[in-house]
This record gives sequence, structure tokens and C-alpha cells, in this order.
Amino acid sequence: MFLRCSELTCGDLSPERQFTVTRASSAVHPEILLVTPSLLEGSSPSFQLMNPTAVIQKIAKLLTSEDFELRIAVIKVLGAVGYSSRPVVKALGSCLGESDEKLQVESLKALVTLGAGDAIPAVVPLILRGGVLREQATRVVESVGPRAIPYLKKLYSGADYHGKRAVIATLAKIDGKQSVDFLLSTLPGESFDLQKYLTVQVADALDRMTPAQQSAVFNCITRLTRSKAAGSAPQILASAALLLGHFRGTVLVLRARQALRALADKKYQPEVRRHAMVSFARLTTEVKLRSNEQQFVENMLCDDDWYNVAQHALAIFTELAVPKNRQVQLIAFLKKSPHFSVHIHVFERLEASNSSGVVKEILPFLGDGRFRVRQAAQDALKKMPAAIDSLFGLLVQTNDLEVTRRVNEILRDYAPETQKKYLKLGCERLLSLYEQNDSHYKPFLEFVRYVDPEPLRLMIYERAWNLKAGRKRDRWERIQAYLELLWDHHLINAEGRFLLSVACLRLNSKELAPAARRANLGLKVLRALVYDDVKGLVRRLRADQDLTAEDFYYLGFHFSEEGGELRPFGMAMLKHVAKKFPKAKVTEAAKRKLTLQTELQERAEQEEARKAQRAGRSRAKREAAQAPRPSAPPETKEPEKAAGSKAAAKKSSKAVAKKKVTSRTAKKKSAAKKSSKTKASKTKASKRTSKSKPAKRPAGKKKAGGTKGKKKASGRSKAAASGSGRTKKSAKKRSA
Repeated sequence: MFLRCSELTCGDLSPERQFTVTRASSAVHPEILLVTPSLLEGSSPSFQLMNPTAVIQKIAKLLTSEDFELRIAVIKVLGAVGYSSRPVVKALGSCLGESDEKLQVESLKALVTLGAGDAIPAVVPLILRGGVLREQATRVVESVGPRAIPYLKKLYSGADYHGKRAVIATLAKIDGKQSVDFLLSTLPGESFDLQKYLTVQVADALDRMTPAQQSAVFNCITRLTRSKAAGSAPQILASAALLLGHFRGTVLVLRARQALRALADKKYQPEVRRHAMVSFARLTTEVKLRSNEQQFVENMLCDDDWYNVAQHALAIFTELAVPKNRQVQLIAFLKKSPHFSVHIHVFERLEASNSSGVVKEILPFLGDGRFRVRQAAQDALKKMPAAIDSLFGLLVQTNDLEVTRRVNEILRDYAPETQKKYLKLGCERLLSLYEQNDSHYKPFLEFVRYVDPEPLRLMIYERAWNLKAGRKRDRWERIQAYLELLWDHHLINAEGRFLLSVACLRLNSKELAPAARRANLGLKVLRALVYDDVKGLVRRLRADQDLTAEDFYYLGFHFSEEGGELRPFGMAMLKHVAKKFPKAKVTEAAKRKLTLQTELQERAEQEEARKAQRAGRSRAKREAAQAPRPSAPPETKEPEKAAGSKAAAKKSSKAVAKKKVTSRTAKKKSAAKKSSKTKASKTKASKRTSKSKPAKRPAGKKKAGGTKGKKKASGRSKAAASGSGRTKKSAKKRSA
């Protein structure tokens, strides 16, 4: 009779002997799923299990079967049950020697749960195999622990490159001094690639250790730095420097940092120094740097090797907190360190120290050849208000346009309160440089224009009025120069325009040629003032004691010819000359110009009146044309329509009669005017002839019509002669 394993029960057994045989997976061999009653010693008719250990032992005997599938099924059942004994482990070890890979893999999986024990010699060689076998063998060795190290050492000596890598990886996973010591001892004699792999695996092993476990390994690594092979192989020292960065704990960190400072010395190779600085940077987070260690970092900032040393030192230094009393000492790095990144970081640190000494050290870097350094210096100076005096001094000295531009940008970025505080000083330096004809005044002018140009304007006006009140020979030239500064940069107002126009008039040669007048700056300035307030301008000019008759005549001559709104101003100037300066040389010319311009003005007014009349008529016509016509009345009101048409006809006839009368009167008036004009011209001509030619006859009455008859006769003879000449010419043309 056969029973399935799942049907076995142990209800009658004592609690300490009870167990249940669980069903294996579907992959288990069918023979394991059926158990005969003969295997159940002491069985009762109810098929209760009496001795389960005997059952497992009998199942384990199947591991010696020649059927590999049966063995695999047995191994899975043993692994699922978790039954471990020396015979079972020994049998599993024997399975590892078989050629079937699936059987080997299942055996290794079972050894992970049941324990390797005596099977370690059979497990370790499988590490040299690839794929799943190596993975499962490594798991078994990890579960065994340090007991597998002797077998791994023996395997390492005879393995190839890839086998050694597998053994190294396995040993690194067995934490402890024994495995790390062995790996470090093999490092000097291996190839460069294998040395790198060894270093990485040991570093991972150190990361898995506790500080107590690491303390046992520390001396092994420091011993490696003192080995004879380290002198000829820099890679050994580089590996030691890298491993020193993986220690933890205050004591170990301090000891490791001391060893790393020694390895960062210039006597070692660059790669050794690089790994020493990288490891030193890793150890700065756990324990705060001491004063000697901070001094070491600052010295490394000035090292010539940027790639291997200085950049890593800068990464450490940026995380350090420098007290305020030591920030000024950072200026030394601007001179000692050759690296611009260090300079930039120093500028960032010095932003908080607003002192003139710091500013003087930073100013030269505004003209540095490296763009990032110039920009960092500019950004630092923007946050130092005390730098304005030094910046003003630099503007006076430098001729570098780049430096000038950066200084102006710095000045613009200061707070408005700071800018206004130094505005007066900027105006004074601007004017002093402008008086010396020094082009360095331009940056100051940009600063003043950006902040507030009003103080500069007031200073210039004050100086101009003082010069005008004085009696210096060059006063007009200086006044014009001051005010042209405002005029050229569009900062001048009405008062400045008046002063500038007066100065230009006094300096002008008064040439009346149109080209010369167009080029005169004073006339251009006065034109704007005329449009603003002509009456006020006339009063101010008349009251000015510095203007002469020639100046007023020059103004009147020019503006009276301009026409429009400018002509009344010009005529006012001419009238002032005639009234105020009656004995001046230009007075007669002013009067003649005034009479001429008066006639021209009258004609212009008459022409404007005619244009206005024409415009009114045309507007009336347009309005009449656009007006809506009255609608036709209904037929019932024909008598009213007839009466309205008659009234309209009467009105139109009256209007036509009035127009005829007005036209006749206008013609009569025009004829009378013409006759009066001809009579006046004849009397003037007779007076001129009587004065020029002496009288041949004694005084008496002339014959009426005597001279007229002679004139008429002479006129007829001339006309006849001309007519005869014309007839001859016409006859020639016809014959031709």
C-alpha cells in the first residue's frame, strides 16, 4: 500500500517528536512523493509516523543514486525540510564533484541553508567557474566566513587573472583583519589593473567594517606606505592614500589625516598627492579641522599643481568657516596663489569686509587679463561702499576703457543713499578735470547723470554767473565752455540757454551772411527760448548790460527775416536798437531794416486776410452743398408753392442787383486809386527833371501841350521805325 507524503499525519506522537513532511514542488521526482509502509518503522494501522529521522536518513541515501534527476529532487526536499547532518553535507559535497551543472547549483543552494561544514574544500574551487556556479559558491563561502580563507589563499596562488579577481572579490566579502591583511600583502606584486581592483575591493570591505574592526586594519595600510616596493611603484602609495580616506571614528580619522598630509608632500608623484587630497577632503566632514590642518589646506591653495592639489584644497577651504578677524589675512592669497579660482573665492569671502585696505588690494584685478577674475572683483567691490574714493581715484588714473566701464557699473549698483553722499565729490572732480581739458571727466559725468544731474547744473550756473559779473578777458570763453558741457549732453535748461546765448553773441563776429548765421550756436539756442516765452526773453535781453547795439542789431537782423513767430522778436530787437542806441553805427541800418520788415509784415498780414476770406467762402460753399434740400410739397398746396417761388425770385433779383452795384463801386474806387498814383509819379518825375536840368527859358508859363506833343511825335516816329523793321523781317521770312 502506498501513501502520499501530504497524507502522513503525526497526531498520536508526542509533541517533541511530531513533524509534518511538506509536499515538495512539482519538479520533485515522483518516487519521493510516494513512501512505502515499509519505510515507516513502527507504523500503526492508522499509518502514523513513529520515527521521522529514519525517514529523512533513508531519503538522504538517495543522494548516491546514479539518477541525477532523483538526486536533484532529494536535494530540494532536504533544503526545504532544513535537515542538516554531516552525512548529508558530505553527500552534497560529493555531488559538487559531478559533471552535471544543475546538480552542482542545487547542491550549493542547499549548502547555503544547511551549512557547508566539511564541504568547503569542494566549494572553493567552484569560485573559478563562471556564471551561476561562481555566484552560488561565493554565497556558500560568505556563509562559512573566515574558515574558508586558507582554502581561498591556496586557490589564489594558482589562479589566472580572472580567477584572482574572483578570489579577491570573495575574500573582500569576508570581513576581518585576516582577509584584508592577505589582500594588502598581495597588492605590491600584482599588475597595475589588479592593484586597482584590489584597492576598490578593500575599500568596500572597510566601508562595511565598524570603527573597532577598522582599528585592527589601520596599521596594515600604514605599513604599506613604508614598504620598499612603494618607493618604485607610485600606485602602491596611491592605493594606500585612497584607503586611508575610508576610516571612521575620531581617533582613526585624526591618524589618517596625519598620514595623508605626509603623502601630499611635493616629493611624491602627482597621482599620489591627488589621492591624498581627495581622501583628506573625505575625512573633513566627521571631525573638525584643527589649526595645523587648516594651515595645511591654506598652503595647498598656493601649490602650483592645480589639477592634483589646489582644486581639492579649494573644495576643502570653501567649507571652512573663517572668522572675521582673519578675513583680512585672506588678501595674501591674491598674491601667493597663481590660480584664478582661488582669487574668485577670496573675493567672495572679502565682500563682507568694507575696508579701504581690502579695496586697494582688489582694484588692480579690475584690469586682470582673465574675464572671470575681473567679474569677481567687480562683484566684490559692488558690496563695499567704502570703495568709492578709491574708484574715483582709479577713474582719474586709468586709460583702460574696460576698467572705466566696470567702475561705472560698480558706482551705479551702490545704494541711492551712498551715491548721493558722494555726488558732490563727483561733480567737483568732474569740473576740475574738465577745466584741465582732461578726458577722464567723462566717467564722472556718466556717474553724475545716472544719479542726479541737478547739483552739477547748479555748480556750473553759479560759476557762469560769477564769471559774467567779473571783468576777466576770457570770461565769455569759459562761460561758453561750461554751458556747452550741459548743452552737448542734454542737461541744460532755460537759464542755461540764456547764458549760453549771451556768451555766444559776445564771442561771435556778427557776420550777416546766411551761412554764418546758420552756424551760430547762440542763435540756435535763442530760437527755443523765443518759442517758450518771447516777452520774457525780450525783457531779459533789454535788461542785460553786457549786450551792445551790434548784438541787438544782429539778433534783429536774423530773426526779422525768419518770419512767423520769430519776426516780432526780431523787430522788437531792432526797435530797441533805434530807441536805446540812437547814436550807434548800426542805428540807421536798424531803422531801414525795421521799415522794410514793417512793409513785409503788412503785406503778409493782408495776404493772410485774403487767404482767410477765400477759406471762409470755400467753407460756406461746402456747407451749402452739404446742406439737405427741402422736400417737394404735396399737390394740394400748389398756390403756396407758387407764392414761395415768386418770393425767392424777388430775393435773387435783389441780390444780383446789389452785386452789380458793389462791383461798379469797386471798379470806380480802383480807377481813382490808379489815377492818383499816376499823378503822384508824374509830379515826382517833373520835380527830378527840374532839379537835374537848368531852365533854358525865363520863368513863365509854358505852352499847353508843347512838350506833350513833342513826346507824342517822338513816340510815333519810334513806333513807325519799329513797324517798318518788323515788316521787313516778316517779308524776308515769307520769301524764305
